[in-house]
Parts: sequence; C-alpha cells; structure tokens
Amino acid sequence: MPTLLIIYLTQTAQLVAASSFPLPQMKSKGVYFVKKSPVPVPKQTPSEVVIPGDLSCK
Repeated sequence: MPTLLIIYLTQTAQLVAASSFPLPQMKSKGVYFVKKSPVPVPKQTPSEVVIPGDLSCK
C-alpha cells in the first residue's frame, strides 16, 4: 500500500503535515507526496519511488 504525506499551509501561516483526507484547515494550497513502495528513496532518482503533486481548495 502506498504511503501518503500531505503538507499544507494554514491561514495562520503554519505548515501542517497530514497523512489522510479530509484536511479541515486547508484554505489555500498544499503539496502531497505518495511513496509507491516501502523502500528507501534514492537521492539521485527520487521520482522512481515518490510521486509529488499539488492541492488547491478552489
């Protein structure tokens, strides 16, 4: 099962990390990272293991 990390900015300019939805305080933008498998992320080729993306509430 993939591992999910969500990081978003609150209205009080705090970065908050979450691992599931819904995100009650998300009012602006956020980013997410999905790890495809439970292996270490290589420094040279992280895109082979991690899928990044962005979120918006609008």
